[in-house]
Amino acid sequence: MAGDITSKQLDEWKQKYYASITSLEQQQSYDELLQRSLERLALAAQGLDPALSFANKI
Repeated sequence: MAGDITSKQLDEWKQKYYASITSLEQQQSYDELLQRSLERLALAAQGLDPALSFANKI
């Protein structure tokens, strides 16, 4: 009986662990996508506004 409970709890913790790892990997993927998008936006906008371009050189 105690072995069944322990095994069940272990399985529950494994599932929680795997779910959290999957969530973390998904978040990291979103973070990388956001970073790449912002880098591309910055490159695309470079030189469009002299005031911003000047502030960037300081």
